[in-house]
Amino acid sequence: MKVITKHITKGQFIKDIMSEIPSNILLFKNITGIGATTLEILSERHSIIIEPYSPVMINKKRKHSDIFIVKHGIGRADIIKYLKNDKIRFKKIVSTPESFSKIMDAFRILKINVYKEYFLLFDECETTCRDVSFRPKIVLPMNDFFKFDKKAFVSATAVIPRDPRFKEQGFEIHNILPDFDISHDITRYKTNNSIYTTMELLEKDDSENKHFIFLNSIDAITTLIEKLKIHSLSSIFCGENGKVKLKRDSYAHVGLEIEESKFSKYNFFTSRFFRAVDIDVHEDVNIYIISDPNISTNTLLSQETDVTQIIGRFRDMSFNRNIQVISTTNEKTPYMTDQQIDTFLQVIKGVYNTVSKAISTISKENNIPKAVIEEFKNILNYNIFLQQDGSVNHFMIDNIYHDNRIKSLYTCPYKLDKAFEESLLFNSKNKRYNVKNIITRSHEKGSDMIYIYGEHRPYAEIMDEIIDELMKAENPTDASESKELKFLKLKYQSQFPELIEAYELVGGAKLLEECHSKKGVQRLIMQYKKTEGTGNFEFLKDLKKIFYTGKFDTGVNLRKSFRELIQKHKIEGLSDSSQSLRNFAQLSGQTRKNGVQGYYVIEHKV
Repeated sequence: MKVITKHITKGQFIKDIMSEIPSNILLFKNITGIGATTLEILSERHSIIIEPYSPVMINKKRKHSDIFIVKHGIGRADIIKYLKNDKIRFKKIVSTPESFSKIMDAFRILKINVYKEYFLLFDECETTCRDVSFRPKIVLPMNDFFKFDKKAFVSATAVIPRDPRFKEQGFEIHNILPDFDISHDITRYKTNNSIYTTMELLEKDDSENKHFIFLNSIDAITTLIEKLKIHSLSSIFCGENGKVKLKRDSYAHVGLEIEESKFSKYNFFTSRFFRAVDIDVHEDVNIYIISDPNISTNTLLSQETDVTQIIGRFRDMSFNRNIQVISTTNEKTPYMTDQQIDTFLQVIKGVYNTVSKAISTISKENNIPKAVIEEFKNILNYNIFLQQDGSVNHFMIDNIYHDNRIKSLYTCPYKLDKAFEESLLFNSKNKRYNVKNIITRSHEKGSDMIYIYGEHRPYAEIMDEIIDELMKAENPTDASESKELKFLKLKYQSQFPELIEAYELVGGAKLLEECHSKKGVQRLIMQYKKTEGTGNFEFLKDLKKIFYTGKFDTGVNLRKSFRELIQKHKIEGLSDSSQSLRNFAQLSGQTRKNGVQGYYVIEHKV
């Protein structure tokens, strides 16, 4: 796409360098809060503006009372009434992507040629790429978008989309570059525990400043609040699901919208408020931006888009913004390289096409209902990259590349350091950040261990996660204990000794089947020791005969003998896993004898 650069000076807004937003452009603002949507609202033409989140629309409505916002509870009849109001010279409709279809229905009913008479602006357009994996309806307006004669994609942190229709319709990139330094002063904290590091910073701060903490995890937020005992001093701004989860009423405020009057000493925000919403505070503030793969990959933020957007929420530049970016890395964070994604997409597309063709042939011959065929296609992975009409959903493809690039940064501290240091505005040498300091914080426990005690996380949920991890790390056909399993057992031993003991005694499957509380786990251990443990003398007698000291055999054969022994003595609840065998007999590490790999029985434990 052709790139047209436009320069802006300090104190200027978009309206100072263009009279209206041109059609068929990707407007790369690069600077938040310079009035792109305001320009469209004030332009002398009919407009539809798509905003990604409801709080953004509500925020716009406060500042521009004459706009009409389409949100939950607004129906076609309301839209029609607004459109038929002749007193409104230029109609300005603001909607979320999910409500866009109601607007189009209203125009069809009134037989208005919306494609020719209205300008369509998609604000914060990178959300089509960023959010589509968990919010597929965000791209529903896009087929209509390309039918409009006049339209634009706009963001301060835009991502060039893959959808070929942009090029086919001659879109240009209008790149707004400042002729002044807009880099944000930030302090970065590299840590193995984002929760503890944030706690330390909050506890040590003795200023009168309010704290604004951006963390996309309700469980992690409530863990922080619980650890600091700051319930009555905390306001939480989140989505509907988060609010439902926050059953307690002891917080100062829990809200779905930004209300400056509801700000407390400590203010927490989930991703719903990372973009486009204005936070109008006229005082010095402390800002904490947290990413932690040990908590959830949903917390991971892009330095190109997310971090810039969060900082841009604070509009009043005359006050000090103390910005602290807190990050952990984990070399095991799963991701694919661009090349791996290319191969992955090619493979699953080939499988999808082959299977779909076979299904079509079979369905014609056997008269299989269409609903059954569609249900089967949904099982195939490639279906998520298709729209309802069967065409390619290019925004989902953008998403898989974008998300994996972000994840890759959080596998290595060096990668993340470099990403912040080298982050530049589009097509320029202008830096996004001035990293004033990099401080390393190391804690005895990682953030996954502190987070797992989240205030709203029941013991059964924690137990399920830990046991699932342990079982996935087992060697399925071997008596050996994998390095991963050893690591996990050591990791959880200090915090959950009863789980590790129960897992070793009875195995993960029985533990998950029978226990739903800590008391249940402890009861299972006691029961085992009384019945299936050292009390079954015939079983132990045979075990010592079969697994005599010095015996050598393969891992597969050792497990087979152990399984047969359990079946012979009809011992219910005793796992035949290698871990269970090791409770009765100490085995050597894997070694070789006469060209065969296997294990020696060193001694008996009971």
